Amino acid sequence: MFTQIVGQYYRHPMMERDDIGVHPIAMLACLAVLVLIVMGIYFLAKGHGHGTPDKKPLDIAKERYAKGEITKDEFEQIKKDL
Repeated sequence: MFTQIVGQYYRHPMMERDDIGVHPIAMLACLAVLVLIVMGIYFLAKGHGHGTPDKKPLDIAKERYAKGEITKDEFEQIKKDL
């Protein structure tokens, strides 16, 4: 009886909803945040922007020799070592 009397004068906002209780915009915002977090972890783990992982050691040695960072003798020694 008490709940019937109180229910006539007070309604909780969640009691008036017909849906599952989650606003679609809030759900999309949470999904967007989750996607951004996953992408951030992926890019940090992959190491985007840090070095060039696709280059082989001999290619790097060739570039250093072309830039003049190493001498011909050093380049030949690197080639033998590899």
